[in-house]
Order: sequence, then C-alpha cells, then structure tokens
Amino acid sequence: MGSSPATFSETVRVSSSTDSFALFTVEASHLFYIHPFDNPNNPLVSPPFDGRVITGRNPQPDPNSPYYSAWDRCNDMLIAWMTNSLTRDISISLIGYNTAKDIWLD
Repeated sequence: MGSSPATFSETVRVSSSTDSFALFTVEASHLFYIHPFDNPNNPLVSPPFDGRVITGRNPQPDPNSPYYSAWDRCNDMLIAWMTNSLTRDISISLIGYNTAKDIWLD
C-alpha cells in the first residue's frame, strides 16, 4: 500500500483471526487516521479552520468499505470540533445533521 494515503478503490489487506473477525487498521498517513491524542475538546488550530477537510473531495465510503468506520470517526470528530466552537444555541440547531459536510454547507 506504500506511504501514500489509500484510496477507496484500492485493495485493502486485512488479517483474520481464528474467530472470523477481520482486523483492519488505518495507517497513520491515511486521511481517516485519528491520533489517539486527538479528541473533541482540542481547540481548532490557528489560523482559523477553513473547511478544507470537509469539502466533499473525499466522499463518504460505502458502509461495507473497511474505511467506513474510520471515516465515521473522522466525521464525528469534525462535527464535535465544529459544534464545540459555536454557541450552545447554534450547536443545538445542528443536531439533525449527519455529516460534517452538511453542517459546513449550512
């Protein structure tokens, strides 16, 4: 897979264990990797967040993709970062949105 970020169309290697559970790990160089120290309460970086990560250029993978759970974690983290940087009234109005992209476009 090399050092470049994986794309959704590439073949993904998984290792299986005896209990038929496929282990899948997102490499640190991949777009969907979240470092263990990242959390929703981390302040956004300076300069202010400009939305480049949530432009839709890297679309939501199919739910059957091994990258789906990693994308979902990233999406949740972006939503938390955005809502934590807003007032309570505004962040409550965003509860019905499912993706960070939808929130950003609103």
